[in-house]
Amino acid sequence: MRIRPGSAVLIASLVFAIRSDAQTAQPFSVQVSALYAGLSGTAYEAFHAGPGFEGQLRYTHPSGFSFGVGYQYTSHAVDGITKDASLVGGFIEPRYTFEIRGQESLFPYASLRLSLLEQRIYPQGLRSTASGFTANAGGGVLFRLAARANLDVGATFGLTRFNNFVLVNPSTGQKLAGGNTGSGSNFVLRTGVSVGLF
Repeated sequence: MRIRPGSAVLIASLVFAIRSDAQTAQPFSVQVSALYAGLSGTAYEAFHAGPGFEGQLRYTHPSGFSFGVGYQYTSHAVDGITKDASLVGGFIEPRYTFEIRGQESLFPYASLRLSLLEQRIYPQGLRSTASGFTANAGGGVLFRLAARANLDVGATFGLTRFNNFVLVNPSTGQKLAGGNTGSGSNFVLRTGVSVGLF
């Protein structure tokens, strides 16, 4: 069946108009979320999942695409080493939000999440750091709370890779040792609130 150009434009316009309401009505929004994240794989068998937070600034296009830039922090325990480890760094998160016909307060979305993180571990008063990245895919659901606010519940899963770690005495700055970390997988669970700005 052929669709005439005029009909196609009308359909596209209606879809875009509906999807522009799927997130906050304002192009720019800020979001604060509670996180629960973890690493897995041979290199991270002793690394426990842990809680944390994130903050992000997001731009939303009327087409349903949006792009977020933010910062995340999660706290972790490492068996036999410390209860005071963390993953800290920035991330970017593009999304696409879908429409559910007849539904005006619930909108699912698909997302990617790319993070540049630093792994910080403090064994016996020393400091061990390693830089790395995660590349995740996943999604979630936006629940409309008000014209300017949404509740966001989402999850992403993906790959993790950290470079070699460096062990330093923080009181002297002396490098004591170095070694391999490795690659594996990760997950990030999120519950947060986004608020439209302008």
